[in-house]
Amino acid sequence: MTLAVVAQAQPHYTVTNLGTAGESSSIPRAINSRGEVGGAVLSATHDLTPFIYKDGNMQLLPTSIPNGLVVSINERGEAIVSYGFEVTPVVLYKHRQLQSLPGVNFPIYAAQISDSGDVVGSYQYVAKNQRAFLYRDRRFQDLGTLGGNLAEAVSINSRKQIVGLSSVASGNEDTFILSNGYMQDLGPGFFPNKINDHGQIIATQNNVPNTYHAFMYSGGIWRDLGVPAGFIASYGYDINNQGQAVGVCYNVNPGPLNSSGSLYEGQMYDLNTLLVPNSGWTITGAEAINDWGQIAGTGIRNGQTQALLLSPVRSVIRP
Repeated sequence: MTLAVVAQAQPHYTVTNLGTAGESSSIPRAINSRGEVGGAVLSATHDLTPFIYKDGNMQLLPTSIPNGLVVSINERGEAIVSYGFEVTPVVLYKHRQLQSLPGVNFPIYAAQISDSGDVVGSYQYVAKNQRAFLYRDRRFQDLGTLGGNLAEAVSINSRKQIVGLSSVASGNEDTFILSNGYMQDLGPGFFPNKINDHGQIIATQNNVPNTYHAFMYSGGIWRDLGVPAGFIASYGYDINNQGQAVGVCYNVNPGPLNSSGSLYEGQMYDLNTLLVPNSGWTITGAEAINDWGQIAGTGIRNGQTQALLLSPVRSVIRP
């Protein structure tokens, strides 16, 4: 019997458990190209504490504000901790310190921080209604709308293109992409999540309950990414500069016990079919992917939910 290195047409992944820092469980939300992961640990009383996983260790971020979640981390290791609209400041983690965004003293929700330090998200416009914002060079800018009153920004790329949702004059919500000061209407029916440096957008179709599909906007068209075999719904959460996209898929009505992490790479895969043998983990969601193909996901083992780092292995040795 001889051994041969067999190149795989599909990726395979090893699994690194990021831990829980002694708490009940952990959830990831963001990853950068250095493999640093942001998220939160969840206590037995359901309180959230933000974390950053770096150099093999999970670091809890010291904060006096409860229930924070790292929602974005850039290539410089700067991270955004968001708390929702219940408290005023979004918090920037920079140079190993937590600080409020200078000049922002009203309720906002930040969605992403770019590699150059730009921040996009939503702020309270009237009561609980939202408008999209860009925070750049300590200046806060309302991004406007597609003709309605409301908007939210969800992602920004290195070309400073911003994607989000906006109401239109009829009252419907359409996806927009903002480039060079011009807000282009990409149509209704989708909830966008991320934009990569090529202007590709990962989104979820939002008009057919319980049978949602992940969609990609590329080259001026929306394309259905489908679902893995045996599943009925898929959600798109993140996309890297290679066009790989991750999210979650469901085989019955959406729920945490019915979900699997999903990967789109030419076709839609259930991530559980791509793990190296005997990992012991069931992948229930994939939240973020970096340009090396590493995935920040969520898995269950022995009844405990934990944040995981999935790293691709492009070849395996078989007899």
